[in-house]
Amino acid sequence: MDLRVIDFALVSPLRSQSIWHALCSYADTTDMGPVLSFMRPSSTYVSLGNHRSYQEINSTLCTSLGIPIYRRMAGGGTVLIDKNQLFFQLTIPSSFISTSRQKSIQIVLAAVANAFNQANVDCKLDSYGEIAAADRKLCGHGAMEIGRYMTVVGNLLEGFNFTLNSDLLNLPWETAREYVRSLMSTFVGPDNELEYVESDMKSKIARSLGESLRLDLNSLTDFPEIESEVLYFDKKLSSERWVKSDDRLISHQHQFQLVKIRAGVYVLILCREEYQFVVSVVFGEISKISFTSKVKDPGIETIEHPSIRESIAAIEQVSKGHEAAFIKQIHDLIKQEQSTNRSQNVTV
Repeated sequence: MDLRVIDFALVSPLRSQSIWHALCSYADTTDMGPVLSFMRPSSTYVSLGNHRSYQEINSTLCTSLGIPIYRRMAGGGTVLIDKNQLFFQLTIPSSFISTSRQKSIQIVLAAVANAFNQANVDCKLDSYGEIAAADRKLCGHGAMEIGRYMTVVGNLLEGFNFTLNSDLLNLPWETAREYVRSLMSTFVGPDNELEYVESDMKSKIARSLGESLRLDLNSLTDFPEIESEVLYFDKKLSSERWVKSDDRLISHQHQFQLVKIRAGVYVLILCREEYQFVVSVVFGEISKISFTSKVKDPGIETIEHPSIRESIAAIEQVSKGHEAAFIKQIHDLIKQEQSTNRSQNVTV
C-alpha cells in the first residue's frame, strides 16, 4: 500500500476546507487507502468547529470586512484562517494506526513535528499534544471521521494575527477580549518569522509520515476523481443552514463561555445581569481573575496569581453564593484537563 501525495497548492478559502472533506468521503466510498494532501488558502476566512455555536462569532464584523464563515465537520473552536497558514491533511482508514483515535493523532503529529525540525522550524510535540516552540503553539490540528476513514488536518502557523482573531470572537465584555488577546499573543504563533522552503517542508512531511506509517510515497499531480465530492462539500460547508444550524448551539444563559487559546490555556467568561467574571487558566493553574459586581463595590477588580486561591472565597462571598458553582466548574475543568487531556510525548 502506498501513501498518495497530492499538492493542491494555492486554493480558494472554501476549497481549503471542501477538498479534504471530499478526500475523506471519497476514500470511504472507494477504500482507496492513505492519502496526504497539501494546500494554502488564498485569502482570509473563519472556520467554525462542528459543535460550536455560530453566536460565538462577531458575524457583523466578518461581513463588514468581507470575511466568509464556513463550518467544518471536524471539531475544535472558532479559528481565523489566512494565507499565512500551510495546510496538510492525512486521510487514512480509522484503525490504520491505532484503534485509539487520540493515539493515531499523536503519532501523526509527532511525525509532522519531526519534519518541521528537519525543515528548520524548531518545535516539539509537547505534553498537551500541541506542536509548539517553548509554550507557543505553531500548528493547529483537528480530526474528523467519515465512515471507515479519518482525516487528521493541521496548519503550520507562519504568523498569527491575534488582534483580528480576538476581534472576530463575539465576547460579552471588553475585559474578556483583553484576556483573549493577551494570551493569544503569548501562546499562539511563532515569536519570530519562520524561515523554511515550502517545497522542502512538504517533501519532509511526506517522507516523515511515510516512514512513520511504513508506506511508500506515490506523488500525484492531479486527482480529478474527487471533483463531484468537492462540489458537494463546497455547498454543504458554506450553506447558511449548515453554518448557522441552531441545534449546534452550546451557549446557554447559565453556562460560562470557554475560549480555548491552545491546549492547556483557556479563558472562561461568565456575564450575568449583576456579575461579570473572566478567568484565565494557564497549564492547569488559574493565573488571573477579573470581576465586577453591580451590587457591591462596583467597578472591575483584577486579581493575579499567586493571590488567586485566597481570593476565590472572597469572590464567592461577593456573589452571594450563586457563583460558587462557577468556581467549582473552573476547578473541575482544570482537574479534567490535567487527568485526561494531557498526553505523553510520542517517539517516532
